[in-house]
Amino acid sequence: MTHHSRLNLIMLVTIGGLAIFLYFRPQSAAIQQYSISATTADAIQSLRILNKHQEIVLKQSNNQWHLIEPVQVRADEEKIGKILEILTANSYQRLALENLERFGLDQPYLQLHVDRELCTVRVSFRCD
Repeated sequence: MTHHSRLNLIMLVTIGGLAIFLYFRPQSAAIQQYSISATTADAIQSLRILNKHQEIVLKQSNNQWHLIEPVQVRADEEKIGKILEILTANSYQRLALENLERFGLDQPYLQLHVDRELCTVRVSFRCD
């Protein structure tokens, strides 16, 4: 057997072994995803965005969003849609509301309250 034939045989056995391993490997459990909010975007009637400097209140009436605080004007529907997309996002982990300082969420930069729900999306930015 020549050197090239041995090399080809070794590669063939390696590829076959890898194929058998991938075929018979144990299947991992399905990855569970958690939704951020059980409320659908269509059912939301009000949003409140809080940061350290101001509070923004948005309300929906007659299928149109309006900015109520700090001024009363009609809101940009496209931007409201992007905010509501946050609620349709999924998370691969669910963390208890304990030890928030461990994750840098004890003093969040931004809070999003939805329809006066107790559930709050906390956003914190950390620059290390």
